[in-house]
Amino acid sequence: MKTLMLNLLFLSLPLQAAVKFSLERSTPMGSDRLEVNEENGKVAINKTSNWFDKKPDHRLGSFVPKDPSAFKSITAEISQIEAQIKAADEKLATYGTGFNELNDNTEPHAPYFRVNGYKIKKTSILYPRLQELANKIQATQLTLVDGVELDSARKNYVFYQDGKVVNREDFNARFFCELPRFPTRCLARKWGALYLE
Repeated sequence: MKTLMLNLLFLSLPLQAAVKFSLERSTPMGSDRLEVNEENGKVAINKTSNWFDKKPDHRLGSFVPKDPSAFKSITAEISQIEAQIKAADEKLATYGTGFNELNDNTEPHAPYFRVNGYKIKKTSILYPRLQELANKIQATQLTLVDGVELDSARKNYVFYQDGKVVNREDFNARFFCELPRFPTRCLARKWGALYLE
């Protein structure tokens, strides 16, 4: 009933702008996140994990798009979705509830989206649109500004600051990675965790 109520609210709502979007999931070891922030026309992408990557990418940290104009349509659609969510939240307030209150945590480790703090679960009518946007974000070329990269030989962590390599460190799987399993989760300092196959 909750899902039906939310889905019906979205069919005829007006549209506006958004600035923060993320794909997340909680795990017993922490959380995995792909986050997009737009402020004053500048886009920043933060990745704490490569769990959601469609193609192998062993980089974590803060990124900028190589072609910022490619993000205009993405951020415009996020803005439209946020406006729909805000309008639904306002309508739900008249019934004594809110958008996030209807998104109870029935699947604690399932992926979900956040649009400026509003949580969108797989059962939402908005989830497929948000998944499409996440796929577009992952298809764009990104430049690592501050963060870490595991080199292709998986021998070194390469650290970046202001878009430049500032340090290298041996990658010791016994130290950085958890017990062997598939995929193996390896810590990448303050930037999060890499999942390696």
